[in-house]
Amino acid sequence: MLQLTRTTNNAILKSHFLCLFELAMIDDDLAQAERQYLYDIGERHDISREQMHQILFHEPHTPFVMPESKEERIGQVFDLVCMMLADNKLDEREVELCIKLARKLGFAENILSGLVKALITAADDDADHEAVRAELEIYIHYSENI
Repeated sequence: MLQLTRTTNNAILKSHFLCLFELAMIDDDLAQAERQYLYDIGERHDISREQMHQILFHEPHTPFVMPESKEERIGQVFDLVCMMLADNKLDEREVELCIKLARKLGFAENILSGLVKALITAADDDADHEAVRAELEIYIHYSENI
């Protein structure tokens, strides 16, 4: 299976963590599940909780860095979707920010509304992360959409 969340470039990784943090904080509350999801992603990249804290609170002005591959961009969107679903609450502002970030990651305008519908459906259906991953992996195979 394709590893969607593995990134080797530190600047890309820091940028991604800050996007996830921005999404988690859009409602001015970092829920425990959201915090844990950030830590889990950090652990997958050998980033300690202390290092994560340093990135989030002491390097907040790291510029956005575009991932190099389509798979990395898909992986980042997958992580954003999972962050939106982490606290089991879907906030319209989260959806809007996720769309904005997906656009920034190079997703074509014609798939953004479909992406939003998939996210809302996933939240309404209490879909697990694997179901959401399966939906997003479909887009990998349609490079004209990314």
